[in-house]
Amino acid sequence: MMPKNAVSATVRAALSALLFASVFASVLQAKTILVFPMAGDGVPSQDLSSVNRLFRDALDGRTGGDVVTLADSACSTRDCAVRLTTSAHADRGVYSTFYKLGSKWIFSATIIEADGSNPFSQRLTALSIEDMEAVTLRMADALILRKTTEQVASVDNISQKEVEDEPNRRQSLYRGGVAVGYLFPTTGHSFQYVSGYDNNDAPQYERYRQMIRLTWLNTWDFHNNLQLGTDIVWNVPTSIGADASLRYLFGRGDITPFIGGGVGLHYVKGDENNDLAEGGKRNSGPALNAQAGVLLFRTYDVNVMLRTQYQVIFNSDVDQGIAADVGVTFGSKGGKSQGGSSSSADGFGVWDYIGAGALGILLLGLISQ
Repeated sequence: MMPKNAVSATVRAALSALLFASVFASVLQAKTILVFPMAGDGVPSQDLSSVNRLFRDALDGRTGGDVVTLADSACSTRDCAVRLTTSAHADRGVYSTFYKLGSKWIFSATIIEADGSNPFSQRLTALSIEDMEAVTLRMADALILRKTTEQVASVDNISQKEVEDEPNRRQSLYRGGVAVGYLFPTTGHSFQYVSGYDNNDAPQYERYRQMIRLTWLNTWDFHNNLQLGTDIVWNVPTSIGADASLRYLFGRGDITPFIGGGVGLHYVKGDENNDLAEGGKRNSGPALNAQAGVLLFRTYDVNVMLRTQYQVIFNSDVDQGIAADVGVTFGSKGGKSQGGSSSSADGFGVWDYIGAGALGILLLGLISQ
């Protein structure tokens, strides 16, 4: 008779082996994908055959199991895909449609379980039939990983529709504008100035309670809800600088909250007769900021930004404060496709005015130092 411990160990080993075998078998089964020929509308048969092959190869290269293709049973509905996937004893089915709309090619695809559950669909647009090589790669990535086509974008699958001047680059949406607000210093030495002198001609220092804040805004919107911003800032009358910030926007609606942070370089006007002046006091230095706010009218060509910001300048005084401002930025959906600008009939457009205003801010800031 076997000892009790030996029997227990044998049972555990058998159960572990059985569990491993069942998991391994289910993994193998889950990798079987049935790919249906595309349902094409107005697409030449040779082009449709080529795109079918590209899509099948893309799926085959992104899964470790079997990818089975039906020769002549195109499906464009869920019921059809479920019925044929079940009869083929496959675990999942992929069906797609490919058609032309004006000068654009529209490609839609869906992956679904054999029992009809957990469907996942995506759609992509191409400007030419040659673009379908990148589009099919992008679609295969999205379906296998069950992510959106934006989430799986890479330099290998960017379509010509998204290319700007250089290969494999997408165009961001540029906006420019101005903002006005206040900066409130938060420490005793931040943004201080000489308010007078005592009987021994020693300077008496005070700090600004608040300063008007003027900003030239430049923003670039990306499709993944990220926004890059570059600001030229003048805190009247004592400091000027530039910041680059990255902001994350929570959504795509007309009222969109955001958070972000950035780095910059700022100069603060020096204190007169400061004891540190002869010891190498640094009036300029790198800066860090953290910010939060809300973007209004995001889907329009005019945006309003309400923002609060905490900024620290790493100079000798470590000047820092809380800023609050309201900004307006302008974009154009028409006009020049590459520059994103629009001009009036006399050639002097909105970006020229914004640039002239920014130059004025910069000159005033330099003169005030």
